[in-house]
Amino acid sequence: MIVEKCRIPLLLCEELFPDAVQILDFYHFSENVHEYAKAIYPENEVIRKAWVNKLLGFVTRGEVTKAANFIEKHTLINQPEGTVNLPLYINNNIKRIDYKYFKDNKYYIESGNKTVIQKRMKQSGMWWRLSGGQYIATLRGKYKSDLWDEVKKAIEAL
Repeated sequence: MIVEKCRIPLLLCEELFPDAVQILDFYHFSENVHEYAKAIYPENEVIRKAWVNKLLGFVTRGEVTKAANFIEKHTLINQPEGTVNLPLYINNNIKRIDYKYFKDNKYYIESGNKTVIQKRMKQSGMWWRLSGGQYIATLRGKYKSDLWDEVKKAIEAL
């Protein structure tokens, strides 16, 4: 039986946050695709880039089943140490890599922490206590999720 290293935290996430929308960060997914492509085509950068673009194209267009079928044809027998088992990785995360669906529904496919929190809270000269940071994080999350009208209604109700 093959078990991916990060599977246990995903199961824990499902248990603790059953209603959460789980998205595999596109940057990390892409990083793993590039590393895997280097193992398949170590000497041919042109073919490697075309292969990567084809696979990433499938997931950005919402063709995750095509991506899974495509990668199955490129399973490595001797996988280099430190390279993710991409066919297993994709199959374990098939519901988390439908980036077209997520983008169409205004979800972030990049790290939410970096996009939502760090850009606002890590600016030069800023520091936060836990309570103030939580308020700003909540407001920033509402704003970046196009839910700012909820904040305005709450303020107007005061």
